[in-house]
Amino acid sequence: KVDKKLLQQNFNIHAQKDNIFPAFQFLCDAGILKPETLKYNGNLSKHNIIIDHSKIFQYLVFSYIISIQKPVNIFDYILQNYGHDIELKFEILSFSLQYCYQKNDIQTLEKFYVLALGTDFMYFWEINYGLAYQYPEVAEKIWKIWAKNTNAQTYFFEIFTNFKHITKGNLAGAWAHYQTHKTNLEAQIFSHAVLLKTYLLKNDKIQAEKHYEALLAFEPDNTIHPYPIARRWAYMRQYEHWVGRRGFEDLEETDGLAYQTQANLPTQIGQKQDLELYLFYESLICQTLNAVGKAEEVLERIEKFTKAYPDFEASPKKIILEAEKMIAEISLKKRSFNEQLLEEVKRYYEQNVLWDIDELYLRLLWLSTDETHHETARKIAESVGFGFYEKITGK
Repeated sequence: KVDKKLLQQNFNIHAQKDNIFPAFQFLCDAGILKPETLKYNGNLSKHNIIIDHSKIFQYLVFSYIISIQKPVNIFDYILQNYGHDIELKFEILSFSLQYCYQKNDIQTLEKFYVLALGTDFMYFWEINYGLAYQYPEVAEKIWKIWAKNTNAQTYFFEIFTNFKHITKGNLAGAWAHYQTHKTNLEAQIFSHAVLLKTYLLKNDKIQAEKHYEALLAFEPDNTIHPYPIARRWAYMRQYEHWVGRRGFEDLEETDGLAYQTQANLPTQIGQKQDLELYLFYESLICQTLNAVGKAEEVLERIEKFTKAYPDFEASPKKIILEAEKMIAEISLKKRSFNEQLLEEVKRYYEQNVLWDIDELYLRLLWLSTDETHHETARKIAESVGFGFYEKITGK
């Protein structure tokens, strides 16, 4: 632990002398240097820096690589020489991505995105979204690269669809490119549904209506994965509720398509796959039913689901349906708010591991009787561009 001002001055002096990128800020962004503020007597503050020694070796390796390789070759070099050490490889790649964003090095970034990294992309989705916030001008230039690359289509767009990232990072343009490059029916339904919800959250009813009409024109069948099927019904229904339009409520048909799916599903076999698959399907359907005031139907669906899947009680992800059940019961005046359940949902929200968890967390914050939670909901919604937060939270 060292004094922040002294450390910062030394880093910046060397950065200017060597004509390199600002080392101090780079290391802070990388999590190696962590600012700490200590307050004394409520007025005086001391600013320290805590050094995370666990990442220093990885940073030194990264520094060595960029000293001997041209930037455009660094990703090939890392994969060739450090592919056997997964943890080290990921850390060095992360430093390299951050370096390329700071240097506005689109050529090298493009090289990274076309590499056949397969499931390794799962590790980088959060890193890239975070860098896109910091360097939006760079992110705009690589949208087209994301959208036409099959790995990026799978991991950046389809698996990790988080509206907090899309609205905060203003990534609607990236999704428009995705639509251009992936034109099958499932991708079109999925992307129009995501954009419909994005523009609702951004309080842009004109753009939202365009995507609603596009979804209305599609005729999905049971070859479509249940998740796009769920998103189509849910976001169209939410749109109708919020703008006072009625006409698309065929949930029975939607359930039929989802539960009799012939889509290509993951290779996991049996009850666990079905439980995971349909738990998320039901969570989105129930979230929407709660949002439009159909609490009784929520309770009926959850009771039916838990009977159909006995393993539900053992799943840690059951929390999302338990939260929807509590929201419905509070609406019907059948129970009071459970703060412990809010804390469990908050944990998933902070990990960004469950889809549409942002809205569930916001709604629970607003349902709490604690006024500080209401203020937290407002701040979160405003910080990520959820212009419709009053609707989301149920205000």
